[in-house]
Amino acid sequence: MLKRLAQKSIQFLSSPWGISLFLAIPLWWLTIDHTSQYEIKKMDEGMLSKNRMNFWIDLDSDGITERLHVYPFKKDFYSIPIHRVNNDICVQYNIRGSLAYTPKNSISFGDFDINGFKEIYTISNCGDSLFLNVIEPLGKGEIIKERFMGLTRNGKAGYDYEIKDSQLYDVDGDGKKEFVTLISGGFNLYPRHMYIYDIEKDKLKKSDYLASKIYGFNISDINDDGHPEFLITNSAAGNMRPPLPTPNDYNAYLYILDQNLKPLIKPKIFEGETQQLEMSPISIENRNYWLAFSSCSSKLNAVGYNFYLYNYKGEVLKNKHFPFNNPKSYLRLRQFKLNNKPECLVLKSDGTINKFDRELNLKQISKIDEKISTYFQSIDLDQNGKDETLTISNNGQELYVYRNGFKRHETYDIDCIPGKYYASIILGKYNHPAFYLQVGNQWFEFIYRKISYYYLRVFGIISGIYTGLFVLVWGIQFLTTSRDRRKKRLAELQLTNWKNQLDPHFTFNTLNSVGAVILSEDRDKAYDFFTRFSKLVRYALEASNKVSVSIEDEIHFIELYLQLEQFRFNDKFNYTIDVSKEVNRFTQVPKMLLQTYVENAVRHGLMDRNTMGLLKINIFKEKGYLIFQVKDNGIGRVASNRKRRLSNGIGMKAMKEYFELLNSINYKNISLEIKDSDETNIKFPGTIVTIRIPKDFSYEL
Repeated sequence: MLKRLAQKSIQFLSSPWGISLFLAIPLWWLTIDHTSQYEIKKMDEGMLSKNRMNFWIDLDSDGITERLHVYPFKKDFYSIPIHRVNNDICVQYNIRGSLAYTPKNSISFGDFDINGFKEIYTISNCGDSLFLNVIEPLGKGEIIKERFMGLTRNGKAGYDYEIKDSQLYDVDGDGKKEFVTLISGGFNLYPRHMYIYDIEKDKLKKSDYLASKIYGFNISDINDDGHPEFLITNSAAGNMRPPLPTPNDYNAYLYILDQNLKPLIKPKIFEGETQQLEMSPISIENRNYWLAFSSCSSKLNAVGYNFYLYNYKGEVLKNKHFPFNNPKSYLRLRQFKLNNKPECLVLKSDGTINKFDRELNLKQISKIDEKISTYFQSIDLDQNGKDETLTISNNGQELYVYRNGFKRHETYDIDCIPGKYYASIILGKYNHPAFYLQVGNQWFEFIYRKISYYYLRVFGIISGIYTGLFVLVWGIQFLTTSRDRRKKRLAELQLTNWKNQLDPHFTFNTLNSVGAVILSEDRDKAYDFFTRFSKLVRYALEASNKVSVSIEDEIHFIELYLQLEQFRFNDKFNYTIDVSKEVNRFTQVPKMLLQTYVENAVRHGLMDRNTMGLLKINIFKEKGYLIFQVKDNGIGRVASNRKRRLSNGIGMKAMKEYFELLNSINYKNISLEIKDSDETNIKFPGTIVTIRIPKDFSYEL
């Protein structure tokens, strides 16, 4: 049973079906691996006026998003009309003040009391004062109006503060979220604070002055005490003027604040005017740490990139230094979501995404396009519960959407002016979830979705690959088998023709003729005759395994044969061989091309004449063909067929099949024509055989 199964398996694997399956499997894998399941489709695009923004937010949790259009309303006011998906305005708020230098960060959204209605959080300045406004537009309306946050300063750059980050987080663990934000002053230095605002209790917490320029924060319980800590990214901007206070913004600082915005550990100084310090929680081998990443280009010992791994006590466990290799190379520390879990990864200028091990060595986990910007946004574009990572190229020409830990991505040509961008989700406007992308003043609406016919498409590709391979393998096997059959048949035909050349009748008659000459004691003539016969036999033997020979060799063989036949028949016929000057005598032609037809002309045409016969062989070129003609003035085909006794036509049949075999491997064919030479001559009409061989005829089986 097993033996039979093994034989069947071997038989299948050696068949075109099995070989095609074996070849198709790696191609199937490559096809599935490189065939995207997702597509990006642009639905709409447009242009906004300066300082205008759109946000799409589901404010009432009904599964349909509303569009918030934010723009300056008049001097010291800005307006937020809220549109339904059909573009109708359902409510509009006009708020006193001006938005910050980066308006997008001045507006955030959340549901602090988890009642299903989202609030809008805005921070604006009226003169030198900063105010927080909290509005629940489709619920309670205005919740907080102009809550004083702090002071800013006006200078040559105006009110050059920025809202660097804002989010809702349950800091005190009471089940309701607080509003957490960072406000960073630029050249005017104020404010540089972190704020926590308890909306329910109307209680505001503010950190001490953060001397360096601050850019953002990460929240993590790094000491496992059940309360959040805030890790603040900052840089040495060098905006302060002497005399410099302590601390100052010519250094970066290791800022870690507790839930009361007090330093968890004493701030550590990272010297250097160009020093930038990013901080992030990190998990290595299922253990929690926090990571400080500093970059510095000033002339200090710390020039380059430095990573520091800390425990919750603020003790350095490991550090790693990466020098600047060239001005275009860089490292960037970024927070990504991989499999919906936050991960601290490093983006290199060569496009590689790297993860840390316990020794702070970087291990590549993926590769992305080197043209993309270093800013990414994690957002669930298709609303399947898993975040995608969105970014655009540095030149603003391409949109990239990465998924599955940067292992898959789709691109779309957007052709926009490079600038700051952000995305939000649109629900209810199209048949599928869509996303809104604003780059500077340009905006786009896209659908990112799984291709509905993906599996059918993959099946079609797989079927096509298998079918194509099957046809290819079957074709190769067919051609190989056909070639083997041709070679086998050619060998049989060669043997047949060799037998025809040296058939017993011809051989014995030749030897009898030699014997007769010897008896007549004409030894020189006998020796010459026997020498010609031996040359004929040698040629036939040497050419027995060849498919083609040169015209020169073929003529030499025919001359030997005709000379022997003249000797045997006492010069009963003459012959001429005329080769045109334009014919290259080294051109290859089918072996034994003329012998069969010359033999027929002599034996069945000329031998029945009672007068001298004549055989003419002409070789010439005509219209791209090489022409061979064998012409005799014998009794003709009709009379020859009546008198033929011993011949069974094997030679003619073999030559016909020989030509057919050679024609099967060529585009143009050898043609054969046999007709009477002179139809007006009733007694001796003769026969003319014409063979046409195309130019560049191949003999490769």
